[in-house]
Amino acid sequence: MRKSNVESPVTKTRTNRFSPSICCHASSFRCGVVLAVILAVSPDVQPHVAFGDVVRLKDAGEVRGVIVEKGRNRIDRRVVITTMTDGVVELDQDAIDSLSQRPFKVEEFLTLERRTPNTVPDRWALAEWCLEQGLMSRRMHQLERILELDPDHEPSHNALKHVRVDGEWMTREQQMEQQGYVKHGRKFITQQEFEIIQKQDELTQEVQAWNPKVKLWHTWLNGSKPERRETAYEELKQIDDPAAIPALSRYLGKDPQPPMREFYVDVLEQMPEASAVPPLVSLVLFDESDAVWKTALKAIPPAYASKSYPIFLRGLRHQANIVVRRAAVGLGSIGDETVIDPLIAALQTTHQYEVQVVDTSTPNYSFRTDGGFGGGGSMLPPNVELMMRTGQLPYGANVFVPGRPRLKWITVEKIHDNAEVVEALNKLTGENFGYDAAAWKYWLSRQKSVGASITTARP
Repeated sequence: MRKSNVESPVTKTRTNRFSPSICCHASSFRCGVVLAVILAVSPDVQPHVAFGDVVRLKDAGEVRGVIVEKGRNRIDRRVVITTMTDGVVELDQDAIDSLSQRPFKVEEFLTLERRTPNTVPDRWALAEWCLEQGLMSRRMHQLERILELDPDHEPSHNALKHVRVDGEWMTREQQMEQQGYVKHGRKFITQQEFEIIQKQDELTQEVQAWNPKVKLWHTWLNGSKPERRETAYEELKQIDDPAAIPALSRYLGKDPQPPMREFYVDVLEQMPEASAVPPLVSLVLFDESDAVWKTALKAIPPAYASKSYPIFLRGLRHQANIVVRRAAVGLGSIGDETVIDPLIAALQTTHQYEVQVVDTSTPNYSFRTDGGFGGGGSMLPPNVELMMRTGQLPYGANVFVPGRPRLKWITVEKIHDNAEVVEALNKLTGENFGYDAAAWKYWLSRQKSVGASITTARP
C-alpha cells in the first residue's frame, strides 16, 4: 500500500450542506489489535488527496481514510491512518486482513449516504451532488430510491430518461418491449432479427463443437497406429453435418498431402443439399494439385450447380490468371447460358506481376574538360583528375560505379489469351470464334433476338 505524501491534514471549510467527514470504523477493537486509536480529532478537515484507503481488519472491521505511515521492518509494525475528520488510528499490521484504495469522492458519498434522511428532497440533493462529482451509477441509485418514495417524481423520471406513455412512466426498454422490440446488447432489434441471431449463435456453437473432434481424427489419420487411423477414417466418413465443414476445411482441406485433400472431397460429397458447394468450388479455384481440383469439380452436385456460378464468376475476375482459367473450366463443365456473357468478357484478361529489373538509375559520374564534376557527389579518382588537369582528357570522361548492377522491383502488366475460356464457350454453345469478343457478342445477340437455343446439350 502506498504511503501518502501528506504530512499533516489540511483544514478546509465547506459551505455545501453535504460537507462529509469520512469516518473510520471497525466492528470491534480488541486488545493487542489496535495499538492506539483516535489520537486527535478536529471536525471538517480532510487531506488533499484523490484516493482514500480502505483497511479491512481480520475481525471483520473496517477503517477508512488515508494511510500516512507504514512500518517497513519487523520491529516497526505500525500502520497509521488519518481520517477525514483528522482522527488518527494506529493499527498493528497483524490485525489487517487487506488494503485497497477507493476514490476519495466515493468515500465522501458513503458518509453522505449514511447521514442523508430518507426523504425526497434530501435524496434529490444527494443525487445532484453525485452528478457534480461524476458518480453517475450512484446517482442512478439515488434516483431510484426517490421513485420508491414518490413514484410520480418527474425530475427523477426525466433524469433517468423515462418516458410517459398513456399516463404511465416507463423506461425506454419497457417502451421498446411494448412495441415488440427485443434488446440485444446495446441495440433494440425486432423479434425476427433476434431469432436469426439466436440461430446463428446456435450454429456457431455447433461449428465450434466439431473442431476438437476433427482435429483429433486428423491427428490419428497422420499417426502411426493402424487401429486409430481406421477409427478416424470411419468417423470422418460418417460426417454429414454441414456444421462440421469449417473444421474439415481447417484440418483436412489444408493438409499438405494431396491424398488427404482428396479424402476431404469424399467427405464433402456426402453433405446434404448445397452446403458443400462453396468449399468444393474453392478447391477447384485454388488447390495446387491437379488431381484434387479436378476431383472437386466432379464432386459438385449437378442439382446445385447453379449455386457455384457466383463463386466461379468472381474467379473470372481474379487477379491471378490461373484462377481465371480454372473458373472457365468449371463453368464450361457445369455452366448454362447465364454465364456466357461473363465468359466472353474473360477471353482476354490483364494481370499485374512484380518483376526484378536492372536499376538504370545506378549513378554514373561525368567530368567536364575543366575538371568540373557532373554527378554522383564524390571526388574524382586521382588518376582521372591528374589526366584531366594535364589535358589528356580534352572531351571529358564518364566514370561508372564498379560492382554488380543494382536491381529493383517493378510492376508490369501482361494480357493473357485464355484458351480455357474459348474451350468453355465452345462447350456451352457449339460455336468457336476464338478470341474475337465482338464476334461472340454479335452471335449471342442474334441468338437472343430470334429466341434460339444458346447452350448445347452436353453428355
